Amino acid sequence: MKKPAAVREVLRQACPAFAADPTKLSVFVDEGTVHCDGRVSLSHEYRYTLTIIAQDYSGDLHNIVVPLLAWLRLSQPEQFENKDLRERMFAIEVELLSETTADVEIKLQLTERAIVTKAGDGTLHADYPGEPPHPELGESDQWP
Repeated sequence: MKKPAAVREVLRQACPAFAADPTKLSVFVDEGTVHCDGRVSLSHEYRYTLTIIAQDYSGDLHNIVVPLLAWLRLSQPEQFENKDLRERMFAIEVELLSETTADVEIKLQLTERAIVTKAGDGTLHADYPGEPPHPELGESDQWP
């Protein structure tokens, strides 16, 4: 899976506190399932909840939420297009520790395709293709 590491990197770049102290940011895959349709190929799709925990966070919440929304727009575009998916794609809980710090828990609903191929020597290889570019946004992360 590539998306958990990608989310961690997005947050590291967006919030200098996570780059300075990586122990303040935890990322977990929860409630994961593997869906394989049983055809000749072993290609499959992971479906999971990505849980992100920011500990003792003292920044503005939008410094976490906005970069995640931008990443989701490019990495899970179908969730923005489908009302049912959109309503459960992003959940957040905040525990206020003091007037200036909080523990923030975010749960993202993610999917990730794995294309499995067999090499000439019989070994199996999995590749994780990205999402197709959105027709209006392309592959750019620049927003109108």
